[in-house]
Amino acid sequence: MKKTVQIAPPLALNAGFFVEQEYQTYQEMSESSTENWEYHCTYELRPKALTGKHQILSLERMLISLGQRPGGMMHDVLSAEGSITLGVQTYVEDKSTFDKMKLQTNDIIIFDDTRAFNYMTNKKVELAVVTIKCEAFGPLLPRFVKACLHKLVDTDQRLGQLLNALWDSFTGKDPRTDYKNAEQEILTVLASLITEQEPQAPHLTRGEEIAYAIRKQVYEHMDGNLKISDLASKYQISEQGLQNSFKSLFGFTPKIFIRQLKLNLVRHDLSHNEDSELTVMRVAQKWGFLHMGRFSQYYSELFEENPSITLKRSFEYAKAFTGECVDRKEEIT
Repeated sequence: MKKTVQIAPPLALNAGFFVEQEYQTYQEMSESSTENWEYHCTYELRPKALTGKHQILSLERMLISLGQRPGGMMHDVLSAEGSITLGVQTYVEDKSTFDKMKLQTNDIIIFDDTRAFNYMTNKKVELAVVTIKCEAFGPLLPRFVKACLHKLVDTDQRLGQLLNALWDSFTGKDPRTDYKNAEQEILTVLASLITEQEPQAPHLTRGEEIAYAIRKQVYEHMDGNLKISDLASKYQISEQGLQNSFKSLFGFTPKIFIRQLKLNLVRHDLSHNEDSELTVMRVAQKWGFLHMGRFSQYYSELFEENPSITLKRSFEYAKAFTGECVDRKEEIT
């Protein structure tokens, strides 16, 4: 089975509504982001990846979302139907990618509602995001449609600071209510940014293009028998070159990245346990972990609990894999 195609609902707005919440689990992360944001195929790549903070403010035709994450997470994100989203990375500690786009502090990524896009960070990030109904762009719409999956630079931090300032002004003790004026402030900044600079298309080195292709391959189809040497041979790159390119793009070596994905799939299978005879060893071996001592160490380091504990109870975390997030070709026997 292939990954389920997700279709986002239209942008749900209630001018003046806001929520601020810290989260510690996948369930809390989903609930704190309101019905306008869903996270599909969520992988934890570092301990405590599913912790952070959301601040969400609704205007009349726009939704402002501020976020803080410790990093080490990968998931698919989909913009609401009939909207365009601009995300400003106000702080990036190390590596961050959005599909094939490498992002740094003050980069603005632009994306639409045509499909789900993959977002990955390896360390702490802070975000300021605005999702805008297409109709609100007016004459600017064609330029932003054309700029989708390109990036701008938030010169002088104009957009990031404005979104944070609007949050403060609409959620303080004497909150603003002039929603249309606030939306015009946002559009004015966006118009100046896209006038001053040409949106940048993704640009990766050959090695990074290969790293991206391999990540896409293993993200959509995982095999417990995957070997780095086989991947390097298939894509005609040296193992050292592949390792350097992975670290340059994602902040992980391919070996560690693939191991972390497999650990998430083990956790998913243990959490979905409907077989009273299922064992941790059976699931670990299914995903290519043949040395149980090392497997248990890796698992406990990432999820901060023993895999046997996961097997004993049902986790809301399992909902992070709504639908089929990975196509499994074969099991190790």
